[in-house]
Amino acid sequence: MPKIFIVRHTQTEWNKKRIFTGWRDVSLSKEGIEQAKEIKEILKNEKIDIVISSPMKRCIETYKIIMSERENYDVIYNYYIIERRYGILEGKSKEQVKKGNPFVYQYVFHRGYFKGPPLGESFKDVEDRILLFFDWLNNFLKEINGKN
Repeated sequence: MPKIFIVRHTQTEWNKKRIFTGWRDVSLSKEGIEQAKEIKEILKNEKIDIVISSPMKRCIETYKIIMSERENYDVIYNYYIIERRYGILEGKSKEQVKKGNPFVYQYVFHRGYFKGPPLGESFKDVEDRILLFFDWLNNFLKEINGKN
C-alpha cells in the first residue's frame, strides 16, 4: 500500500489578509512560498510518484515547489478536492462580513453545516464532495495496484 501525503496549499495573500478565497484563483504569499519549501525539506527523502492536486493556482504553486527537484512523477488534477465555494463572500474581508451580521457570519456563512453562503457551499456540500474523492481515491489505488 502506498504512503499518502495530503497537502492542500500553503498561505496565500488572501489568507494572510483574512479574505474569503473560495474558488477565486489567487497565488501564494511570500510566507506560503517559504512554507512550501519547508514541506519540501520534510518530504525530501520520501518517494513520490503521483501528485493529486486541486486545479487551483495556489495548490499547483504549492506542489510545484515541493516537487521542484524531482523528476518522473505524474500529476492528476481532481475537482473533488477543490476549495469550499464561498459564493457572494469570495473577495470580501471576513471582518467586513462579520460586522454586517455576526450571527449570520458565524453560524450560517462561515460555519453553517447545512447552509452555506448565497451561491456557495455548505460544509455538508463539501463533505459530500470529499467523500466522492475518497471513493475515487480508493478505486484509483485499486487500479494502480492491479486489483480491479
